[in-house]
Amino acid sequence: MNKRVELDGLIITVHEMTVGEVRAWQHAVETEGEVDALSHMLMDGLRIPDLYWMSDLTADKAEQLRPSEIRRIEAAARELNPDFFTMLARIFPAAS
Repeated sequence: MNKRVELDGLIITVHEMTVGEVRAWQHAVETEGEVDALSHMLMDGLRIPDLYWMSDLTADKAEQLRPSEIRRIEAAARELNPDFFTMLARIFPAAS
């Protein structure tokens, strides 16, 4: 299942993650080295890099977006991946 988010000419496609993608995300989080604090703390309840796992958003594209535009991508991601965000809230309670 996919959803397209249009942002001033930029189209981001968000998809429902597979169980395998969630496992790969978990492994990446457990083994990530240096953390970009801004990407992890700018948005309340969201780590921006998590959106890269469930969409075609890239770090370069995210740098060009306003927080309100990232929120539109997040809304689509939450709609398609409610179980992921429930799990995220259990893992990182301060993020919920």
